[in-house]
Amino acid sequence: MKRFRIPPHIWVKYSIAIFIAAVAVLIIAFACYESGSYSDGTIIFLTVVALILMILFLIGDILFWRCPRCGAPLKRPIMRNTVKSCYYCGAKFENLKLVKKEKEDL
Repeated sequence: MKRFRIPPHIWVKYSIAIFIAAVAVLIIAFACYESGSYSDGTIIFLTVVALILMILFLIGDILFWRCPRCGAPLKRPIMRNTVKSCYYCGAKFENLKLVKKEKEDL
């Protein structure tokens, strides 16, 4: 049975959105704390939401940052669009999309 996988080129878009949302919620929580006009419950709630988003980001990164062909984890470079091939099976990527080899007629 084949496992459900989100391709790396789609996961990058989701992961960026989740990470930005987590940072934004943390900034809002800090602003609420600094203003002093919000209750401690609100600040704790916002901090927990940001923590949950970061955990989702990390779990998703572990589950979905994999080669679509063999399922092995991909290297984690700073710029994710720079991944050119799978370390294990040698699958080639172009903009994180798997490049299918065309059969050469001899």
